[in-house]
Amino acid sequence: TRLLTQSRGLGDVYKRQIGESDVVADPLGASIIALDRRLAECWMVPTEDHQKTRTVRYPLSLKLAAFAGFLTVTCAIALGLLLTDISRRTLTAMGRDYRLAVGEDIAQTVRMESESAETALLTAAELLAEPHMSADTKLPIVLSYVGTTTAFDQVAVYSADGARIDVIQEQGSEHAPKWPDKLDDALLTRLRSSTAVFFEGTRYTPGPHSALYTAIRGADGQTTGFAATLADLAGVQARIDTLGEKRLRSAAARVVVIDSERRVIAASDDTAVGKSLKDEPMFGHLELAFSKRIELATEVERADETWMGSVLPLAEQRWAV
Repeated sequence: TRLLTQSRGLGDVYKRQIGESDVVADPLGASIIALDRRLAECWMVPTEDHQKTRTVRYPLSLKLAAFAGFLTVTCAIALGLLLTDISRRTLTAMGRDYRLAVGEDIAQTVRMESESAETALLTAAELLAEPHMSADTKLPIVLSYVGTTTAFDQVAVYSADGARIDVIQEQGSEHAPKWPDKLDDALLTRLRSSTAVFFEGTRYTPGPHSALYTAIRGADGQTTGFAATLADLAGVQARIDTLGEKRLRSAAARVVVIDSERRVIAASDDTAVGKSLKDEPMFGHLELAFSKRIELATEVERADETWMGSVLPLAEQRWAV
């Protein structure tokens, strides 16, 4: 132990005393250098040569600072991505709720207009089915009723076999649609088997109107004829215009009401009324919405933009908002 202690660094001392070049040439010096290196390895004390080759390139404090900075940047990026995702989901949910609220408002307007027309048509059918009045007495009463109701301004009357008898129309009516001379056999079968009012498509005369049909039944419940009318949908368009002024202030926001053939009944862009939306991807799952009576939330790509939309089905009429 004393020998090893005294011999530590002997080669370095020897080199400083006789010079670097002489040590290389002197066999004794070379032996001392080799012994010094072995002793240094035993004691784990590096010589000057070892210290030169094992010099630390970057200090530990710099490495710790770099690692801390890396962790900080990584955590900040992860947190930013997480907050962005949370914000996007929150805005998406808020937008969906807002669209559904606007759509439900319009859907309620459609239901109110439809129910009003249904009630009015059933009343006209009851007047036509009154057994204690002759036809000459019924027609003026029905004409008076048509003139007072705001749901429609005409009623087409058909016989029990579906042939058209007459059209009772309010005087001064702005439109006079052409009613078919005979009702379709499939429609007659449906009308005879139910007391409900059936919505059969939409007509444009010139504005959108919903075609309604119902059976005229006598006191014994037998079908004696049929009544049909066109319900004006101007109230739906007026409601959309009101919402457009108060809530849909964005130029990109659009609202449409489509019928069973996916034609536009009413829209925030009134130039779209009457156009077909059969190729609109937003209505790709409309049949599912009708069968399940559920609202749909969709996202479609248009011109490198993502559009979010909501579809509310009106199963009774097979319409949608």
